[in-house]
Amino acid sequence: MALCVLYFVFFDSITVADNLSGIFYGSAGIFLFQTLITGLAVRRWFRDVVGYMDVLNGQMQEAPGIKEIAKRKVINLPYLSALATIWNWLAASLVFPVMIPFLENVSADPRLPYRMFLGILFSGVITTSLVYFNMELFSRELWPKLFPNDKITGVKGAWRMTMGTRIIISLIVTGVLPILMLSVVVYNKTRLMLAQDPESLLHSQLAVISFLLVGCTIATLIVARMAARSIVVPLANLERAIRKVEAGDYNVRAPLVSNDELGTVSESFNNMIGVLRDKERMKIMELEMEQGRKIQQDFLPKDIPEVSGWEIDADFHPARQVAGDFYDVFKLPGGGVAFVIADVCDKGVGSALFMALFRSLLRVYTLQLGDDCQDSHDYDTHVQNALYAVSHTNDYIASVHGEQGMFATVFLGVLDPAGGMLDYVNAGHEPPILARKDGSQELLNPTGPAAGLREGIEFGHGAVTMEAGDLLYGYTDGVLDARSPKGEAFSRKRILSLMEGAQDSAHGLVLSVDKALFKHMAEEPQFDDITMICLRRKT
Repeated sequence: MALCVLYFVFFDSITVADNLSGIFYGSAGIFLFQTLITGLAVRRWFRDVVGYMDVLNGQMQEAPGIKEIAKRKVINLPYLSALATIWNWLAASLVFPVMIPFLENVSADPRLPYRMFLGILFSGVITTSLVYFNMELFSRELWPKLFPNDKITGVKGAWRMTMGTRIIISLIVTGVLPILMLSVVVYNKTRLMLAQDPESLLHSQLAVISFLLVGCTIATLIVARMAARSIVVPLANLERAIRKVEAGDYNVRAPLVSNDELGTVSESFNNMIGVLRDKERMKIMELEMEQGRKIQQDFLPKDIPEVSGWEIDADFHPARQVAGDFYDVFKLPGGGVAFVIADVCDKGVGSALFMALFRSLLRVYTLQLGDDCQDSHDYDTHVQNALYAVSHTNDYIASVHGEQGMFATVFLGVLDPAGGMLDYVNAGHEPPILARKDGSQELLNPTGPAAGLREGIEFGHGAVTMEAGDLLYGYTDGVLDARSPKGEAFSRKRILSLMEGAQDSAHGLVLSVDKALFKHMAEEPQFDDITMICLRRKT
């Protein structure tokens, strides 16, 4: 292309072919020398990229900082190639005018060196644009293979061309320069035709102008296509990604191929998709947790059994959608009533799963021996039932699920409604409070450690008799540990104070504690499950 420009546009006064051959051999030598120097420079420049490729292929260990260096050099590759190309053309534009005095049969036109300089420089700009856009496409193909999950913008030391600069360069190369070159051609040829015989030169000059017009058109189309691809391809990729997101695919990613505004938009799009994906997952988790909450609610008694001469009430507030606390009230075959309040360690899904397991085991074991009891007033048998249920639940959890380290504090009571006898096992649970009608209060302290810690634990038992007007209040540690905005715990002292004047109704006491508790917490978030159960023997 350079030789065509030199011959047809600027070397109008050359008449001897030998002069062209001299220029050709000289330019070829200069071109080979510059190509060698450029190749060595590019090889040295690209050495870190090749080294990082060896790291990816497992052929060498990753040196400190080599990845960031490789990123920078992959991004800067088009700019380096453009600089090397324009340097070669600039050198040629300086060398060729110097060669003019040594050529024979060349016009002594003093403007000829300047015309040569400008012509070669114009050609160099067009060629540099071709090289830049071509190497940019190569760099964009290379980036996702080497750094598939890395950001392309914000790389330290990476050069950046804005979209506005890219469009301006494209307009200059595809519009301004070809028109300028053709204008120079028309001016030169017109001047020669006027100085010589127009008819003898008309045919040849029209051929020259036609050739240049075709050449410039082809070069312009090539540059325009590459420039357009550098903008259109990322936009098309982004459009396809958006279409997939509209169809509900949140796993799509827009390819990161440039560190200009398109790269920034693509990265922002990918970040947005990540947020949407997380929200979608959270939505699914919330739906699943809501289903889990409904299932867990089904484990709690929908209707507390009515027991003649007794009032029983309960309340339950999970800290999350699912909880580790639970309570249960069920009748035994011999006429007795069993009730449980328990707190599985930790909170959340794992705790809720073990809550279901503890609840099922305690109920099954208690009912199993209750069915074997022939005398419902045999209090020793009731005690054995309670011990059996807690002990075997403990052994099963410790032996089968010991690796999970899950345990629960459990209060299991077996009540004889007729006589008021209450036999119980307290496995490390907060001691329920027994408020007597005469105003005295008792704590039903633990008779053993928490259930599930290890196999073979021996649980003791306790027994009390509830008289008419007596009230028993059980709770989990979420009641005691509820914090006020100042960080003050609700405490057992407040519960005792509330029980002093609320012995007329089990429901009234539960409601009073509930109101006082949430008033104490005010706007503070609930960090633990809150469960309470209350039994009162009617007068």
